[in-house]
Amino acid sequence: MVNTTKPRRFGFTLIELLVVIAIIALLIGILLPALQKARKAGRAAVCKSNLKQQGVGMASYAADYEDKITSYSWRAGMQPDTEFVSPPVPFDRDILAAMWQQTEILRRITGRNSGDHRIQNNTATMPHRRFNHLILFDYLSSQLPEQIASCPEDRALLLAQGDPLDESLWAGSGDYGADNRFDNPRVAVRYPFSSTYQSVPYMWAPDGQVGSTPYVAPVANTSHLFTTLDVDGAFGKRKYSQVVFAGQKVMMFEHNDWHGSNKAPFYAYAEATCQQLFFDSSVRAENSGSANLGWDPSNPSSADTFYSRYTPLSTEPDPIGDSSELLPVRYRFTRGGLAGNDYGGGEVNTGQPIGP
Repeated sequence: MVNTTKPRRFGFTLIELLVVIAIIALLIGILLPALQKARKAGRAAVCKSNLKQQGVGMASYAADYEDKITSYSWRAGMQPDTEFVSPPVPFDRDILAAMWQQTEILRRITGRNSGDHRIQNNTATMPHRRFNHLILFDYLSSQLPEQIASCPEDRALLLAQGDPLDESLWAGSGDYGADNRFDNPRVAVRYPFSSTYQSVPYMWAPDGQVGSTPYVAPVANTSHLFTTLDVDGAFGKRKYSQVVFAGQKVMMFEHNDWHGSNKAPFYAYAEATCQQLFFDSSVRAENSGSANLGWDPSNPSSADTFYSRYTPLSTEPDPIGDSSELLPVRYRFTRGGLAGNDYGGGEVNTGQPIGP
């Protein structure tokens, strides 16, 4: 008897395979944006945690040091006893003393005291803006580079932290501004130990004036430099008790909005939504367009604000639109200084700002 039953087939037809592939591709297309969004939200949460930990460290510092806001403590007239620096004896200015203290901290912790990679002293740039976290060394992770000083979206700083001796990884990572590519070795050796998060000037500088000259003021043509009236005994003495609206006054902030947009706009753009640490140690992602405009420290009686131009370094995002646009200083220079507020209820008119 002949078996006429057809042999049983195993496997898939071409059409079936194509259908399965199409379904998989469709699922990937649906899930991938959600996964990317989840990863971005996760990095934003890490960023908030970074700021929160620094806020806790600063509160602990204040508890140990008479309510003082974290700042460099070397001052004019001091003669530090240290093997890591050879400063002028004694210091003749507060700002110069802070610059030498920063050098001492970096050399002591990194061991880079000599040779090609030694930390060179930088007496041209005050260290408070991007390096104030160095004072908290004993209150944070007790290591450098300090991991929580960088936003997980700040790729250039993460590369620098990964290998502080290889400047090729980060020094020329941007396309904007050939003059801002860290060609100054005194600046370059410090960048891996800097911070994504910037301290507001009134953490360490008085918000008053000497005559008509403010202790610290912004500059119109750059977002990186301030003018400073270097008065002996004035700097590094601010206290938490001088803050009137702790939950409305920004203490530290992301220089760029690394989480809200692919363009990572500079904090002063109205569309930026940067992570911000407030003086009550809360952390919030607030839209800059909702913030008060700030003021002009050189003209405190004026109702107008001060406007600066965003001038990114090669490690920072490009400007949005017209690179010559002037932007309000917002919470970097709060009207009334520590007695003012940055969000809610409009700017507080405190009259003449307080002194040191």
